[in-house]
Amino acid sequence: MLLKKRISRVIGLVLTISLVIGLCVIPKRNVGAASQIQCNYNLTGNTANYNTSVTPYQMHGKLSVSGTDLTDASGNPVQLRGVSLHGIQHTNGSTTAFKDYVNLESFQILRDEWGVNLIRIPVYTEEGGYCSGGAAGMDVTIQNAVDYATQLGMYIIIDWHILSDGNPWNHQGEAVNFFNNYSARYSGNGNVLYEICNEPNGVDWGTIKSYAETIIPVIRSNDANAIIIVGTPNWSQYLDEVSYNPIQGYSNIMYTLHFYAASQWHKDALRDRVTTAHNNGLPIFCTEFGICDETGNGNFDFDSAATWMNLLRQYNISYCCWSLCNKDESASMFDSNCTKVNGWTNSDLATTGAWYINYTRPLYEEEMEKYSTPVVIDTPGENEDGTYNMFRLYNPNSGEHFYTSDTSERDGLISFGWRYEGIGWKAPAKSNTPVYRLYNKNAGDHHYTMSFEEKEFLESVGWKYEGIGWYSDDAKGVPLYRQYNPNAKAGSHNYTVSKSENDNLVNFGWREEGIGWYGVE
Repeated sequence: MLLKKRISRVIGLVLTISLVIGLCVIPKRNVGAASQIQCNYNLTGNTANYNTSVTPYQMHGKLSVSGTDLTDASGNPVQLRGVSLHGIQHTNGSTTAFKDYVNLESFQILRDEWGVNLIRIPVYTEEGGYCSGGAAGMDVTIQNAVDYATQLGMYIIIDWHILSDGNPWNHQGEAVNFFNNYSARYSGNGNVLYEICNEPNGVDWGTIKSYAETIIPVIRSNDANAIIIVGTPNWSQYLDEVSYNPIQGYSNIMYTLHFYAASQWHKDALRDRVTTAHNNGLPIFCTEFGICDETGNGNFDFDSAATWMNLLRQYNISYCCWSLCNKDESASMFDSNCTKVNGWTNSDLATTGAWYINYTRPLYEEEMEKYSTPVVIDTPGENEDGTYNMFRLYNPNSGEHFYTSDTSERDGLISFGWRYEGIGWKAPAKSNTPVYRLYNKNAGDHHYTMSFEEKEFLESVGWKYEGIGWYSDDAKGVPLYRQYNPNAKAGSHNYTVSKSENDNLVNFGWREEGIGWYGVE
């Protein structure tokens, strides 16, 4: 983030959900002052209270760019909701090292209590950063951050944080090595995005573009499809200029917008630049915004923030709010007296944190309802240990095996002539790994998979998604082996806990496809 910059930035806006409540501009906070607005949610700070059945990556998969939109693996527009850390080489005096906010518990709380699906890791080049003596320690933090985000199914931006250096060419050689190393390391991670120059300033678009054209091929040599976000002139504000001369010859390129809502420079004039760029077909990603002014301090302007957020939603622009830290400034999400690096409750929030949760949480709940509502399992676990009995049935006419925990569904199929083959396995009542159920009306066949990508593909070719059938055991207690019959129209897949049944089917010409999911031991 730009501290003490003369030329302003952009302020964040959008807000369709009861967030602003008629507030306009309010004074900046005092040292250690409580939040000037209330968080509408009771934060527990306890990851044990949440067990998200579907992660953001399972919902959306690998991202791509289509026209002006960021889209998911199914080609549907997606808007990411993120938080940006502060410089991971910085500290708040002697109390908190900002790199310490990178931990598994903090990321899970951001995902499950705040409604965030994206983390941004700012890798400052100067100010004691990557190109001024901090590389070794920052590498550890970056890699931990990507590991935690991946484990939790969250998206993450690795941000080459140009700021005081202004011209991205100042550290172009270091940038080449950095992005070559990280794009090679994470070439198999569909959740990693690359921001190659945070806030170029004092240079024109031609200079930035020529720099980008040396970095993009480096990333593309390792990862042909990763999202790459390119900074824009004047601290990532002049997108309209870029829209008349965008980078050619590459897909999945986006362009950076930054704004700070209370800045006098980040009102209608900047929004007009965004509208022009969007209308010219430029894909935009707001990797940083705040509800205060461009210094990271000063007043809050909730009305301007609401206008911005509405614009971002209208144009399907993803965003990251600055910043996840306790620095004594308006942009910080935590009170400066809060030294926790996870486990936050309402009293730990500063104004920016409370405001942002009030905005993101309803969107998260709406998304979770869409993607994770079970339609097959509709009663609590029927066993004393909280597990479900998974019933196995066989249709002698089609050769299909069917699996369900619903006794009514089981009994209905039996009445139609299906053979009941007993309890196939026990499934956990809930886990982090759903098993999706799909139906092919043409073949009359059901299919079950843990793979979000396989689910999305089958939907794209006409299968009907019927919801979450059950959950796989995260402890991987009992494997369910999966086999495929290439000669069958229906009943082409079989799943069994029996290794001997698996081996016998393979001997009869079925193809062994590994483990479908896991039951409880």
